[in-house]
Amino acid sequence: MKAKLLLLGALLCAGVNVFAHAIWIETSSKGTKGKQQNVQIYFGEYAENERDSTAKWFSNLRDIQLYLIAPDGTKQKLDTHAETDHMAAAFTPAKEGTYTLAVSHTVADIYAESKIEYYTTAAVFVNSKETKALQAATALAVQPDVAAASVGKPVALNVWYNQSGVDNAKVVISSPGGWQKTVHSDAKGAASFVPDVKGLYQVEAIRVDKTPGTHNGKAYKSVTHLVTYCVNAQ
Repeated sequence: MKAKLLLLGALLCAGVNVFAHAIWIETSSKGTKGKQQNVQIYFGEYAENERDSTAKWFSNLRDIQLYLIAPDGTKQKLDTHAETDHMAAAFTPAKEGTYTLAVSHTVADIYAESKIEYYTTAAVFVNSKETKALQAATALAVQPDVAAASVGKPVALNVWYNQSGVDNAKVVISSPGGWQKTVHSDAKGAASFVPDVKGLYQVEAIRVDKTPGTHNGKAYKSVTHLVTYCVNAQ
């Protein structure tokens, strides 16, 4: 992990907006009213099928807070606990509609003169196909246009920052088949990809704000925002 953080720092110093590690949520996209829904939060490298031990999560990452946004917009914090390689949580849908899970986490330490903002979201559909709540769930957000993707058919995405489309955002797609592809959003924040096999695809969007500031008493020259969302293709 130390070597990877040093690499991260070197990339940030060089102005390369690439993160090897990210947090992401895994849960079934289909929920059932009255039935418990299990949720896992991972940190690692999805493309390499690497999930770090929670004992080795860096800085204050284990302090992440998971929120659930119900179909009516009400928001509640879910209890989480550490397992070997993930943080675990659960909730039970009380009604039909789309439930949105969201994490927004500011890393306590400054790395290579940059403050890091991690975000991740997931949607649980209970007899619903609505995805619009995702755009407001975190400051930087990725919203697919479909609740369930299909192999061989384009999946349209939108990248939002404070609910406005992000021009030229870097979007990295990691496939369950092992490939990784980078695309960039257009002027309205739109991007797309085509899943080629069944499984979970991680969509990762990155935005760098070069406004300097201070955080926990330390100066930084930029803020790196990184969000993930997993798309299930059938």
